[in-house]
Parts: sequence; C-alpha cells; structure tokens
Amino acid sequence: MNLSPTAVNAAFAAIDRERAELVAGARDNRGVQENRARLTLGRLPETIEEYRYLIRHETKSLTQLDAVEQVREATRKLLVDGRIVLAPSVDRTKMTGSVHFKELGEHVLELAGWQRRPIKPNGSGGRI
Repeated sequence: MNLSPTAVNAAFAAIDRERAELVAGARDNRGVQENRARLTLGRLPETIEEYRYLIRHETKSLTQLDAVEQVREATRKLLVDGRIVLAPSVDRTKMTGSVHFKELGEHVLELAGWQRRPIKPNGSGGRI
C-alpha cells in the first residue's frame, strides 16, 4: 500500500485515541468491580448469619416426624420395589447395596394415575 505520510500519521493518531478510550474505560470498570467486591465482602458477616439461620431452621424441620414421614414416602414411591436393601461389607467398614429408581416418565404417569400400556402392532410390517 502506498499511503501518504499524513494518512499514516492520521491513522496512528486515531488508533492512539481509540486505545486511550479503551484504557480509560477499563479503568472505570475496574473501579466498579472493586467497589462491588468491597460491598460483597462488607456483607459477608450478614450473609454468614443468614446461612446459619437457614441451616438451623431447616435442621429443625427435619426433626418433625410428619416431615420425615412425607420424605420417606416420597422416596419410597421413587424406588422400583419401594425399598433399599443394604448389607455391611466383610470388614464392616461400609455399607453396600443397589438402589433402582423409577424412570421420571413412569413416576409422573403414576402420580397422574395413569399407566403405560404396551403398544400393539397395527398389522404393519407383516406378510404381504
């Protein structure tokens, strides 16, 4: 390319202006991010206390017998045979067993009171 020196200098000047604008914008954004981080850190004790409250409250709800029974029954409905069978390992350091859950579609149909029926062929694919 054969550009005149004035055109090249004008292009470099435009590039320098754009670069200066980008750097200034980045500095402005950095200040916003630092302020957001300071605000978040400032709220940390409040956030921790809120989590403690929620954990205490939810733990208490788990000790209510009716809630435990509802969870137990809901889990039982998701199991294929309605039970989980566990057995201790030989050295009795862990429990082993298998759990088989129903497929989500089957569970939803059961909740709606519906059942899947096997699809009977309508004669297509037979002998010609």
